[in-house]
Amino acid sequence: MLRRLGYEHGPALATRTIDYYLPRTCDGSTLSSLVHAWILAHVDGDEAWRLFLESLFSDITDTQRGTTAEGVHLGAMAGTVDLVQRCHAGIRTRGGTLHLEPHLPAAIGELRLGLRYRGHWGIDLTCRQEVLRVMLRPGATSPIRISYAAEDVEIQPGASWESPLQHGRATPSD
Repeated sequence: MLRRLGYEHGPALATRTIDYYLPRTCDGSTLSSLVHAWILAHVDGDEAWRLFLESLFSDITDTQRGTTAEGVHLGAMAGTVDLVQRCHAGIRTRGGTLHLEPHLPAAIGELRLGLRYRGHWGIDLTCRQEVLRVMLRPGATSPIRISYAAEDVEIQPGASWESPLQHGRATPSD
């Protein structure tokens, strides 16, 4: 869309835009650090992780100075789960395929998620700094398709698949 509007874009544009707007953004909501963490998750994993933790602990540390007594910040709580799933684990679904593109900050040594996808409760996803592994537990009714880097793989019930990660980012396996 940006290219159609006559704007060149690439990794440098995201960094320049973030550097410009982040100091100009007011942070009056518990969702601010969550949105900042989401935006930074693909360009500055360490800062994204710091802001993620700020969001995660917003009620415990009472970042709004007195509003925790009025109730928990459910949007911030749900947003942290979403950020882990869609940014750090890189989970997307399209066309009957589970697409994976992990972006793990250095602070995450291992991320394990149990997923429900297309009627399956038994999908185990493990992301480490060096490897991505998907297992479909036995007893699942049908195989699932995953897409990772340049691979498109079908996993049968009871089987698993893994591929190396390089610096927490997806790379094709050999």
